[in-house]
Amino acid sequence: MVWRDSMVSDYSRWLHAEPAPIYDSKTGWTSMSTPFLGLYNDLLELFVKEEGDYIFLSDDGQTIWNAETTGLDMNSPEQKHLLEVILSKYRVSLSDEGVLDKQVEKDKFEQGKYSMLMTMFAINDMTSQGSNIFQKNVKKLMMGKRINAVPQMQIKGRSGIDFTFDYVVSRPYTEFLVQAVGSLDTNNLASFILGVDEVKDYRRFVSDKDIRGMIIVNDLEKTVNKELLQALIDRKLDYVLWSKKEECPAWEEICSV
Repeated sequence: MVWRDSMVSDYSRWLHAEPAPIYDSKTGWTSMSTPFLGLYNDLLELFVKEEGDYIFLSDDGQTIWNAETTGLDMNSPEQKHLLEVILSKYRVSLSDEGVLDKQVEKDKFEQGKYSMLMTMFAINDMTSQGSNIFQKNVKKLMMGKRINAVPQMQIKGRSGIDFTFDYVVSRPYTEFLVQAVGSLDTNNLASFILGVDEVKDYRRFVSDKDIRGMIIVNDLEKTVNKELLQALIDRKLDYVLWSKKEECPAWEEICSV
């Protein structure tokens, strides 16, 4: 329980930290460590640079490079399309050299950090076997069951950051904030928990409904860590294991007419 609480609090503390003086005498860029692990269990890093009223953020090309070393073909039509969706979702640019970057005003530094980190998480998730197919299957089933779902919805959190959810599903008395992940890990789990916590009060005020978070997990390729699922249970958040979705009351609830 201690490490699960620390996971979310570390993310929140890092995300909301005030920008330190950003200067490097040689390059003008400064490395900023994050509390999250990359594909090879090394800490993810952002590179930041201050110019006038703006802050530039970059991953120095590590995200795409690491993903490709796992065998992921970024030039295949399916992966290329998924990458374009991710970049559009978080409004992050990709250079011809494979470098992720984003420019924000100084008072939007938190938003910039969130957008860059979520982009890095999503690209790492692409390396999960069948991730692209899983995302398509979730979308196809939602449409097939005529679920009243708004895709890629941005909601402003209490700290001013716009959090993005894959779907917001509206029921008569309940609104579900839904995220679909190819592989559940501490990175996307912490960001999901914090995102729901940040926006639920505002959404409750706007919709006048009970607000619930739901994460849909692809468990077809590998076993899901039970401790990560317990972290969701502890916070009264719903989860759906894709292989057992028809046995899940929360899934039945969003599918009901």
